[in-house]
Amino acid sequence: MLYYEVTIETNKELTDKIAEKCSAENLKDDKQKAILGKLNAGAKHLFGDNENKVLYFSDYSEKELTAIAGYKYECFSEIYDDILFIFKRYSQKKYNIKFNEITVEYFENKLNQISDMGYARIGLHNLSRRLKLDYRDNRTFSVKQTLIPENHLSYDDAVIKANEIMASGDFTDELKRIYSDKHPKEFFGHPVHYKISADEVESALEQARLLVHALYSNGRVKGRRIDRIYKITDSCYDEDDMVNLFYNAEGGTVILELMPYNSGDSSYATAYEQVIDFLSSLIRKYAKNVLVIIIEIPKMQGVSKKLISQVVDDIDIISISEGMGDANVAKRYMSYLIKNSSLSEYSFDDEVFNKERYKASEIHKMFNSWTKSSLKERIYTEYAKKSVKLEKKEDEMSDAYIRLQSMVGLNDVKAVIDNIIAAYKMQKIRNGYLKSDAVFSRHMMFTGNPGSAKTTVARLVAEILKNEGILETGEFVECGRADLIGKYVGWTAPAVKAKFRQAQGGVLFIDEAYSLVDDTASFADEAINTIVQEMENHRDDVIVIFAGYPDKMKTFVEKNEGLKSRIAFHIDFPDYNAEELLNIMKLMMKESEYTMTADAEKAVMEIFETAQNTENFGNGRFARNVLEQAEMRQATRLMKQGFCNAEDKETLFRLEKDDFNLPALMLKEEHKRSIGFAS
Repeated sequence: MLYYEVTIETNKELTDKIAEKCSAENLKDDKQKAILGKLNAGAKHLFGDNENKVLYFSDYSEKELTAIAGYKYECFSEIYDDILFIFKRYSQKKYNIKFNEITVEYFENKLNQISDMGYARIGLHNLSRRLKLDYRDNRTFSVKQTLIPENHLSYDDAVIKANEIMASGDFTDELKRIYSDKHPKEFFGHPVHYKISADEVESALEQARLLVHALYSNGRVKGRRIDRIYKITDSCYDEDDMVNLFYNAEGGTVILELMPYNSGDSSYATAYEQVIDFLSSLIRKYAKNVLVIIIEIPKMQGVSKKLISQVVDDIDIISISEGMGDANVAKRYMSYLIKNSSLSEYSFDDEVFNKERYKASEIHKMFNSWTKSSLKERIYTEYAKKSVKLEKKEDEMSDAYIRLQSMVGLNDVKAVIDNIIAAYKMQKIRNGYLKSDAVFSRHMMFTGNPGSAKTTVARLVAEILKNEGILETGEFVECGRADLIGKYVGWTAPAVKAKFRQAQGGVLFIDEAYSLVDDTASFADEAINTIVQEMENHRDDVIVIFAGYPDKMKTFVEKNEGLKSRIAFHIDFPDYNAEELLNIMKLMMKESEYTMTADAEKAVMEIFETAQNTENFGNGRFARNVLEQAEMRQATRLMKQGFCNAEDKETLFRLEKDDFNLPALMLKEEHKRSIGFAS
């Protein structure tokens, strides 16, 4: 639906004729109410309960009438004739009519005003249900509506604006296509939709708003309204309000910002999979008439990639990255942001721009920081005093490379990772000289026992390579046999290809890869052959990491020569020794603020020395189990002692020798599986 405030230039002759049809008593009581009531009765008679059209008159003067209207986008061309039809019984003349698009919120406020003033009998609840308007007050997602400017944006002005906001080359390339003389300047449906990637949401939104303005100026979208959907929770699936939002967005634009995908919480991950399925079905259903722009920022790349992988077979999506520029470009953008803010009279110190290149999102961060300091130091100066105690955010987690280096042990693994990074970076530099995009094989194999941190390191590798510019998104997709082997003929190859699409720009981690090989004559061969084929097809944008037990992985790669030849790096993850396990457990204890006595530490070392001689004892997972069982034993011990002093924190968080018990802990750890450990 498109919603408008309609202004009709009238004259005294028309209003007098309308007044003649009103009762003298009503005119005497309230002339405006009488005239608007008569017009609204005519509109009600014309439209009835039509779901595609609604119109109510809201204001009156002898020279001008105002109405609000909601029309399905394909019916909007009829609004002029509809208004003239309402006036037909009073005058045969044609009148000048102007349209100004409005938000749903403004439309609803006007409806309430018309009803409160008695200008029309409106069953607001029934009307809201008929038009599917009741979707903005929802706990499973938030929505904010904005209108792009109404003025026509020329190509030259669009390019100037794009340069002002540091838009990317992808963006300016799309502007050329939008303004192409080969395309009709009218709407037949959306040939493409968009994904805009940036490190900050506001940077992506700025490009999105300009993109919609350009499309509107070329007749590629019917309406100026943008519905920005954000804070989409894991409860938002099969949600009628979301369905109604897409229904009302026909002719306009929906911007999707999805919640971060918490892959560490299986219940949350499962729930959000339902959200993705739900949204993908809506996108496919409304793809012709609703322009969809997906905002992708680093912390939610997993979700956006999953969503795109589900719809890309049915709709085409153009990827637009955020722009970059040198220091001079960055300064101009900073000036632009300040000029368009409430602090435009103030300036900034351009000496802070001391790098060669900047992302648009970096300038947004700098602008936000400048705004914060300017408010305290230039306007509300009392808050600039050092005596004022302000809450400060804790330091953010170190980057992926630092986290890798800080992990306990794994010295050989860290060295190999350094070599891999160096090799990738050198290849990139050589390609610059050779004007080549050649990419050597980058696939890897991680071998090691359970709990040796294979999965954790794989995640960090994806993030590190993204930070180094080697991978585009750093997306990490973890899967196993159940995700790749189809139950029926024809299911396996599409399942494998879908995982590669999902991992595009990042890492596809295939855990227990040896399980793809079996003796049951299932679809395993098809899965492996498809993996080999897709490794070649996606050699530029997906790195595959196979993981599993050392001996089984050796058998696995030897069964397929094509697979073996494509694995460039083999990294073996050794078992942790007793001292490393103790350090791992101390890190876990530090996170929970636990301490332990010297006798307890000695007992733990004995446990680890015994455990490391047990086959497949669990490594990092075993250390966690030791600590968890010690915590339970300590709780039982304190309860038996009648401990009830909540203020005695030292006792409450101190583990003693008796809290660690070897027989209870050595419960056939070698039969337990693990997917890694983060120290």
